[in-house]
Amino acid sequence: MASIKAFDQQFAYGSTKAAVSHFMKIIAVSYANEGIRANAISQGLFLYITYNLLLF
Repeated sequence: MASIKAFDQQFAYGSTKAAVSHFMKIIAVSYANEGIRANAISQGLFLYITYNLLLF
C-alpha cells in the first residue's frame, strides 16, 4: 500500500517500496521470454479497524 498511496512523513519508505516493486516488474518482463520468472515478497500492513479509522 505504501508504494501506491502517499502517507505523511513516509517518503523514504514509500519511495523505496515503490522502487523495489517496479524493479521486479522490469526484471519479470525482461526475462519472461527466456522462461525465467521473478517474484518479490512485499510486506504490508494489516488493515484493522483502528488503521481504517486513521487512514481512511
